[in-house]
Amino acid sequence: MSSENLSLKKEIKKILKELNIPFHLQGYDYLIDVVLIMLKHNWDTKYLTPKIYPLVAKKHETNARTVERSIRYAIKWQENIMSKVSKKHIAITEDNNLNGLTYSFYGKRTNSKIIMSILNSVKSVGYSYIN
Repeated sequence: MSSENLSLKKEIKKILKELNIPFHLQGYDYLIDVVLIMLKHNWDTKYLTPKIYPLVAKKHETNARTVERSIRYAIKWQENIMSKVSKKHIAITEDNNLNGLTYSFYGKRTNSKIIMSILNSVKSVGYSYIN
């Protein structure tokens, strides 16, 4: 892996830490791979189910359903922790920018919203496409 890809992966991990997604969950690793694939192919979230989840699943020797469910579990786990802290559910919206990530205290979070927020945050610090 090139030094640029390593620094990109480090940036993604930093964002996941800011989102309080725990690194011990399998969804954490899957989220990193999803973002890397989306950057590599310049894909949007419409490709999550038909293309991206299967690619991540192949890499980790599992199936696409497990990848999607693990990411959803990591997001839900984080949401539950944050709701205990704030007594409100945090959702990704288009206001209150923090390092390219946007937070608000309303709405339901989905895999695609979280993934797009991570992707936008990565792009905001200068990464747009990887080889």
